[in-house]
Amino acid sequence: MPDFNHYNNAISERIFILSIHEQKAKGNLKGNTSEEQYDYYEKKYLNNATYIKSLLQEYPELKRLLELKNNSIQRAECEIRKSLYAEKEQIQKIFCDGRKFSGTVGIYMSKGDTHRGGRSVAKVELDNGTILYYKPHSLDKNIKYQELYNYLCRKTGISCRTVQYLSHDSYGWEEKIENIP
Repeated sequence: MPDFNHYNNAISERIFILSIHEQKAKGNLKGNTSEEQYDYYEKKYLNNATYIKSLLQEYPELKRLLELKNNSIQRAECEIRKSLYAEKEQIQKIFCDGRKFSGTVGIYMSKGDTHRGGRSVAKVELDNGTILYYKPHSLDKNIKYQELYNYLCRKTGISCRTVQYLSHDSYGWEEKIENIP
């Protein structure tokens, strides 16, 4: 099955690249480097509601795809919130060291590969300071790998860090892991 999200992004990117080249050909971009010109394009054009409206009128498929993506993100965020509150006690116990939370500071979408109809990993920041990741697929393989890793560490006498997971058939929660040496 084709990756619909990748298809959407490819079309959107091509339209924006075409738009940048058109503005450059007209001499409308300021800057000495491509990066400076892109920054100018972003500030002057992508932050201009009138320009975006004209772009969406010129490319109705872009408008349709962006609306689909927005709807998908809204559905995914609703699903994440529903799961978060349904499993609040488990999440507090597993990921928050028992500290309670009453809500989120933010849910940051599109933090990884897409799964199951364009859904992707989301970073969830709780109001108690805990950060965890919602993954739209089962984490059973991660748990099995963690068990094997722990076993091998015990057998060899090496200390290891256990990653916390909460897995279901179609989604799971994973603790934030610091990327440190």
